[in-house]
Amino acid sequence: MGAMDCEIHGLSGFVNTCPHVAEQIAGGTMPHGRRFSILANFLVCDDCFHSLGFEPLIDLASLSPEEIMDVIDDDRWKALEAIEGKLGGRHWFCVKCVAELPRGSGDSGGG
Repeated sequence: MGAMDCEIHGLSGFVNTCPHVAEQIAGGTMPHGRRFSILANFLVCDDCFHSLGFEPLIDLASLSPEEIMDVIDDDRWKALEAIEGKLGGRHWFCVKCVAELPRGSGDSGGG
C-alpha cells in the first residue's frame, strides 16, 4: 500500500476517493461510503461503487497484494485500471486526517 507525506501527520497511508466522497471530506465531515482495499485503499460512495464496477472485484478486497497478483486475470486487471481512471482525477486523503473528521448525523461509520 502507498504512503503520503501529510502536512499534519507526516508519513501516513492514504485513501483514494470518488469526487463525491472528496466533497464530503473537503466539507469537513466524515464521509459516507464503502471502504475497502484492492491494491490501494478506496473510499467511494454507493453510487460510484456500483456505477464504476467495483462489485465484481470486491472479492479481491479480502486478499493480500501478493495473493491478488496470483489470482487476478487480465480482464479483472483491466477493469481495476479502468475504474481508477474513472474516479474523476486523483482525490487522495491522509487516512489519519479522515479518521479525525467529525461524524455527521446518522453516520454509520462510513462503510
